[in-house]
Amino acid sequence: MNPEMIDAYLSSVREIPELAPEDARSLAWLSWSGDRAARQELIERHLWLVVEMAERLRPGGSAQADLIAEGNVALVRAAENYRPWQDGEFGSYAEEFLLRDIGKEVLPAA
Repeated sequence: MNPEMIDAYLSSVREIPELAPEDARSLAWLSWSGDRAARQELIERHLWLVVEMAERLRPGGSAQADLIAEGNVALVRAAENYRPWQDGEFGSYAEEFLLRDIGKEVLPAA
């Protein structure tokens, strides 16, 4: 992905308004109950978290686009596995997936 495309993506993500905590909880419950539109919105409204993590964890040699792609997959998996009654706030839950999956891209295999 070229730098202009990455910049355009980052700009579009930064324009997405954050969810109020009560709205995030509501979407999480709807998502869990099978509402695909709610799950999609929950994911889209947390894309900022992927970008934030990729920027924070990005070492000099890692391609930002690769980290964001890996983070987006992790965010979808977090939304699919999230249980609102036991997993706490969605953002915190998703952050665990992001740290693990983006971390695999950043840290060399041991």
